[in-house]
Amino acid sequence: MKNVIVQLWNGELCPVSKSGLNNEEQRKLEALVHNARMELEESLLAEQQELLDAYISCQAKLLCMREDQAFLDGYSLGTRITAEALLESEKE
Repeated sequence: MKNVIVQLWNGELCPVSKSGLNNEEQRKLEALVHNARMELEESLLAEQQELLDAYISCQAKLLCMREDQAFLDGYSLGTRITAEALLESEKE
């Protein structure tokens, strides 16, 4: 069995990819966002569409950065909790 850290590093594990798959509220919200975007795009002029595309691209990059940071923060916290638990069990 491979080390979990190695699997994460190699991209063999992707915890975020399963995020929200069974969340009905999230699926409904994603459908609403998609429908709203389609309606908006149909009503925009070419220049406005370019501006919207640039905005959406920046928002997507920002979201990815936030997701990465949330993963790192969670991983760091989990590691500290594990280390603390191991150190406490060694003292006993």
